[in-house]
Amino acid sequence: MNRQFYLLVGITFFKSRFPKLTDDELFLLWFLHAYLVDDETAAAKAIVRAPNNNGVDAVYIDDKARIVFIVQGKLRHVSGQRLERRDDVIPFARLGFELWGDKASFDEFCIGLDPIVRGKLKEARERLTKRKYRLRLYYASLGRFDYGLRDEVKRIGRRADGQTEIVLLDDRETFVHLIDYLQYVVPPTGPLELQVKNGGSGRSLSDVIASDRQQLLIEQELRKVSYQYLLKRLPKSEAKRAASPQYRFFVTKEELAQAVAACRLDPAVVQEGLENLFKEQYYRSVFKSVDADYYLSRYWLMKRVELAARGYPERAYAKWLVLHFVWGVAGREIGRKAKRFREACERPSIKENKQIVDALDKAINTAFLTALEFCKENRGDRCSQSQESSTFFQHRGLYKQFDSFWKDDANRRRSTFDRAATRFVQALRA
Repeated sequence: MNRQFYLLVGITFFKSRFPKLTDDELFLLWFLHAYLVDDETAAAKAIVRAPNNNGVDAVYIDDKARIVFIVQGKLRHVSGQRLERRDDVIPFARLGFELWGDKASFDEFCIGLDPIVRGKLKEARERLTKRKYRLRLYYASLGRFDYGLRDEVKRIGRRADGQTEIVLLDDRETFVHLIDYLQYVVPPTGPLELQVKNGGSGRSLSDVIASDRQQLLIEQELRKVSYQYLLKRLPKSEAKRAASPQYRFFVTKEELAQAVAACRLDPAVVQEGLENLFKEQYYRSVFKSVDADYYLSRYWLMKRVELAARGYPERAYAKWLVLHFVWGVAGREIGRKAKRFREACERPSIKENKQIVDALDKAINTAFLTALEFCKENRGDRCSQSQESSTFFQHRGLYKQFDSFWKDDANRRRSTFDRAATRFVQALRA
């Protein structure tokens, strides 16, 4: 990878659009637009073009995600060679103490700051202390950090008041996102549609889709809730070893495609193969949103369904039908309380969360038992055979037949499911 070439291309690209910005500011704009902000103009406005900024190069307030982002950028024309200085990194890492601290300490910190910087930090502090936003500090560099400095920053982050995360991104971590962005805005082989049609590269359709702008926007939004979105084919174990500490969870685009498709489309479509979900016929329907909770609510419901199927081979092929059914019953309520549902699934052992997931698991388990009865009704005892069960649950339109079976007066499990679903909704609203 010729990083110097990509750096020249990126700076040149933004220079043509923002000629008044310096190279350092263009690098910062590039990072903001690639990593945090989907609107180029908003990214440019976030840049603090002022002297005496105490390392505050950009301030971006995301009111939807309720996060304040503060960025310091270090453009190095020879990447990966220079170690970042402790005297630059540590004061920036300690910004959390200044912003979350008492007013007297904050006012003292602001003495000598440029008025533009002071105004942006006051606005940021108001969001943190009055509205309980989270704080994310990004030090994005094309240099390197030694391990001792990284450990010291981690300790500072743990001592900071409020919800504060400090992320150090070195040349390797920063370039990954900058280059992904360039491959979208300055595609070497033409638009995505041409790449898909021409083929011949040996890459799967889902790999080509990884360069789609929609995927990069989804990645940005998931990052804000500490999820790493794995666009390239990479084992999760390997991704976790290489990941920045800011990520708590890891999801792949294939997992999101399955979860959304099973909830939104005929669940039999999911069983027709992963690559099928990335074809134009389904892709725009599956990946129609960039909202993180739109995907994660469906993802976590899928995970609860998969957990209920674990250890029961006969449930493996029914899980997409069950996921579709449960979402049809509870999806609207989950959508209304998407953040609460996500948080409950992330930490299911906490008492107040356990009430939510236990009731949901009871409903899911009941739906599985009914789905297997539905199969047996149609295929008899052969439904216990994996091959027969697989064939049965692959049929298009089966979810409509199951819905009729469910509503039939002979369904003795419906009341059990309804009670569990009611408890789930009550716990979710509490």
